[in-house]
Amino acid sequence: MSNDNPGENKDSKRELKTLLMDLLAVLIVLLLIFASLYTYLGRYPFVVVVKSGSMMHGDDSAVGIIDTGDLVFVKDVERREDIVTYVEGEKKGYKRFGSYGDVIIYKRNGDNSTIPIIHRAVVWIEANLSGARYSYDVPSLKLYNITTRFVIQDYGYRKRDIVVDVSRILAIFSHLRLTPHSGFITKGDNNLFVDQNSNFTGPVQYILPVKLSWIVGKAVGELPWFG
Repeated sequence: MSNDNPGENKDSKRELKTLLMDLLAVLIVLLLIFASLYTYLGRYPFVVVVKSGSMMHGDDSAVGIIDTGDLVFVKDVERREDIVTYVEGEKKGYKRFGSYGDVIIYKRNGDNSTIPIIHRAVVWIEANLSGARYSYDVPSLKLYNITTRFVIQDYGYRKRDIVVDVSRILAIFSHLRLTPHSGFITKGDNNLFVDQNSNFTGPVQYILPVKLSWIVGKAVGELPWFG
């Protein structure tokens, strides 16, 4: 039996062809966006979902601050110089996400089985192994051979002094029978204490100074509340 409506068939084919072309165009655009993000960020996956409120500035969410549920874009880092600490950022006027310095994503003590932590890099400390006993230098603060503690004044959005307890860090290394290493002191903007002031009474409570090799990347952008 012949087709009574040849024009309708032609219109259907034309619509299908248009739909396929539109889908192809969308796919090409998505691939270009993906390729551009991968080229700039240098890693995949290049986003993480923020699960806690440790980086919030108060109880309310705000654009430009890392809040619970945000999608954060992560850029690869290769060198110590790729990360600006809070102490360095304060001197340069360099801010990210509402405070000085870069926000980094790192694996707790380099353990791949743990959920990465997204906190701000506060200061870099250098292990000093040349003396009669182990100590730490803090070049950006011009502090050397520290074995007790040092204070960073008026820190963060709360403008509170924070203490870095070097004696506790050294005690953790001694407890684990490890030689101290250099690394970043880190802190959640909404937390009262630096990560490295934690206890060492269990397998996951302590956090050592963050080595560069433990860092997944640094936060360079956010999509608020998308997670």
